[in-house]
Amino acid sequence: MAGFVPEHDDYQALVYRIGSQVSGIFQDAETRLLAEIARRLIRDLPEVPDLAEQVRIVQALETYASELTAGITRELAEDIVTRAARQGAAAVITLPGIPQITQLTDQHVLAAALTAFDLGNKFEDMRARILRYPRDAMGEFIVGGDVYQQVIASNVPQVMLGTSTAAARKAALQEFLERGVTGFVDIAGKNWKIGTYSEMATRTAVTRAYTDAKVHRAEAVGIDLFSILGGRNACAHCAPWFGKIVASSGSAGWREVPHSYEDGTVTVYVDGTLADWRASGANHPNCTCTPVEYLPGFNIPTAAPGYDPVAHAARDHLRSLEVRERDAKRKQLIAIAAGDERKAFAQQRRILDLQKQTREHVAATGQRRRYERAQPKFADGSPLATASS
Repeated sequence: MAGFVPEHDDYQALVYRIGSQVSGIFQDAETRLLAEIARRLIRDLPEVPDLAEQVRIVQALETYASELTAGITRELAEDIVTRAARQGAAAVITLPGIPQITQLTDQHVLAAALTAFDLGNKFEDMRARILRYPRDAMGEFIVGGDVYQQVIASNVPQVMLGTSTAAARKAALQEFLERGVTGFVDIAGKNWKIGTYSEMATRTAVTRAYTDAKVHRAEAVGIDLFSILGGRNACAHCAPWFGKIVASSGSAGWREVPHSYEDGTVTVYVDGTLADWRASGANHPNCTCTPVEYLPGFNIPTAAPGYDPVAHAARDHLRSLEVRERDAKRKQLIAIAAGDERKAFAQQRRILDLQKQTREHVAATGQRRRYERAQPKFADGSPLATASS
């Protein structure tokens, strides 16, 4: 049989690039806002202000938060989904005799619109939480919430020896800020931080839009058979499908189909449908596997022999190290803004230790290090600055 292996790296790069850049704008907004609150309420505020001053500070912080999140809009979500769908459709192989399809059906347009709407809703929710955060922080500082009570309880000896209430309030607020903008829970009940949640939501939308457009375009030119292509870090859900044929519709079993480049037919075995593949747990946010067209008569496209639990664990550990380094850098920035040299130094030591662990892990496993994933913010805070290619 002839060999045919479609390009897979472009898809992985698309999902990673857009997901990480959108995550960047949310992380950037969060980090800048937390640092500004730390400066105003911890470093520069000697005592609890009166009500009028509280309102003035909160309004100024809300204005700042609004400016930081001005680019997080439904239009941004629509642009992301449109670009992913366009690249998905363009990824379908072109062969002599196969017509070019330039129009999408009403059904596919609706599916893309629903994907964009869902992503837009998540963007609006995340933006709303950022905009509301200054009031939450002021409330924590003035009234004293759960974090304040925890700080007091854990520092009873110091309080009894004369540590001021104002100092306790500021320590509680700093711990509150270090937790970041929270409250993001997925359907499985997992709690997310805003950076990882925004990346997860975006990757989900990009994957869905890309795959749906690719399958639609393939069906429009008469291709309804696919195989699942994944790399060395393939997940356990997709690996069992490698080397097998799945269909966009119908049922599993033997099928007699036209040969791709010769007269006559060829008999192939269909192991399931794309719906079966998704039902197996595949196509999750961190999944980089994707359906590619199967052309009867060619070898089934494969890019990895199967699931490698060691490689998968190595990738997950690297991601954990990168996220922990980013968290330490965010906390260091908050400590610097708050004028807390002791905490800033402690976080710097933590950062250096995590970077050492990351270098050793990369050297031992050959995993690709993503330096930008360990950054608390992007230089310009723009999610689309380099995503148009």
